[in-house]
Amino acid sequence: MGLKNKELASEYRRQYYLDNREHTLEINRQWRKNNKKKDKDLKRRYHLKKYFGITLEEYDQMMADQDGTCAICNEPCFSKPSLAVDHCHDTNRIRGLLCHQCNVGLGAFKDSTHLLKEAIKYLDGMDWNDSY
Repeated sequence: MGLKNKELASEYRRQYYLDNREHTLEINRQWRKNNKKKDKDLKRRYHLKKYFGITLEEYDQMMADQDGTCAICNEPCFSKPSLAVDHCHDTNRIRGLLCHQCNVGLGAFKDSTHLLKEAIKYLDGMDWNDSY
């Protein structure tokens, strides 16, 4: 399809939407209402592929490999419907699946092993009887 045809098709779709906006929105609402699970799966598939480069089946396999538990605390995820995909922000390499709390914790420490070691030293060195 040539550029001119793409432009014409795009303009036709835009004009159709403008002319039939309410009807189009109602069709979309009805589809989402009747296909909630399908719609949710499509969104999950899109998100996993776009942000992590994996399929829903690969995610499910990772979940099975971890017995449905967090790679750090070994607890199932209670606060969210699924475990978060933990990845290195520099290389985008996936490290594992984490519960919300552990994922946020790593993020708060900027994925820094140095900061995490310092936090451990801090906690190990606390005399809890002398705390504020």
